[in-house]
Amino acid sequence: MFNQFEEKPKTLIFSTKAKAQEFVRSIDTNEIRGRFSIRKTKGWATHSVLFKPFSYSDLIEIMKVYEPEHSHYFDIAKQF
Repeated sequence: MFNQFEEKPKTLIFSTKAKAQEFVRSIDTNEIRGRFSIRKTKGWATHSVLFKPFSYSDLIEIMKVYEPEHSHYFDIAKQF
């Protein structure tokens, strides 16, 4: 059946593209389901991973795994 309530994408911030790619590769796709895309963060010297979860539980699980390198990365992510 059609899911009327689609989860919003979550932005995760990393200092380099290599660290963002390493994080995406480390995710167990059996535990956390969703789509990932890596891109340069607009206006910042960082890279962001855009995570589009399949369900709310996937969003909760990704946030358990994500550890920002700097505390202000949460503030950057709130802008997107």
